[in-house]
Amino acid sequence: MYEEISTSTNTFYQWSNDNAVYTEIAHPPTFLRDDGSILVLFSGERPPLDNGLAIRNSNAPRNIGLVIVSGDLQTILSEGEDSTGGFYNFGGGWKDQTNEGIVWLTDFTPDTNDFEEFENAIRIKTAVVNTNQIFIVYENWAADFYVNTGMMLIDLDGNIIAEPVTMPFEVRLSPTDEPIVTDVGDIVFYSTDETGAKLVRYHFVVGEVTTPSPAPTVSSGGGGDPPADDDSPVQQITNLIESITALFAVCLGLF
Repeated sequence: MYEEISTSTNTFYQWSNDNAVYTEIAHPPTFLRDDGSILVLFSGERPPLDNGLAIRNSNAPRNIGLVIVSGDLQTILSEGEDSTGGFYNFGGGWKDQTNEGIVWLTDFTPDTNDFEEFENAIRIKTAVVNTNQIFIVYENWAADFYVNTGMMLIDLDGNIIAEPVTMPFEVRLSPTDEPIVTDVGDIVFYSTDETGAKLVRYHFVVGEVTTPSPAPTVSSGGGGDPPADDDSPVQQITNLIESITALFAVCLGLF
């Protein structure tokens, strides 16, 4: 028995055959930077690597994070959160695990231990816009149901350009399809409506947003009301999602 993490209600053992996946990569997940290093985007449990929590497929809120690695994938370059842990493999041998340099971009439900209340970023779609900015759109799920869809902008250094905001309508995302960036820099991707019977084409026209937030500060995962400044990055991206509401309605009306 794995006495260090076993409790009166859950017994753990010093071997495992755990095939569950606790991290989801974005689509696409990697972005080449000017110096040859690579920015990698993903969604993972926060906190990670705690075997005492590995009871179900969702053991902690899944947040959007990034790491920056050298071009040969041998060195972690980003400065962020480090975590250590490990697991017993199928033969009973111990395997160390370490995560280095994680820069978290969201902070979903940090004050609850009830997995039914966890919020999770999944089905993350990304696209490069304005040459050096990354558009991120994702679904936010509770334990077993869809909540809403959020979006944000970062730059290739991992700075948050526009904080996460919630779209004013349901934009459902496919699990793995990648967005298309047109010749003029617009973003297009396809999905279905809530019934699965209609194909919906989403077309995002992204304007230039140039004022970064300090990084690697942690932002609110759930979005929120934008500030009063009409020229702020959050207000600009909020105006963007409101401006495509009519296009969304037209798309649905075509089928």
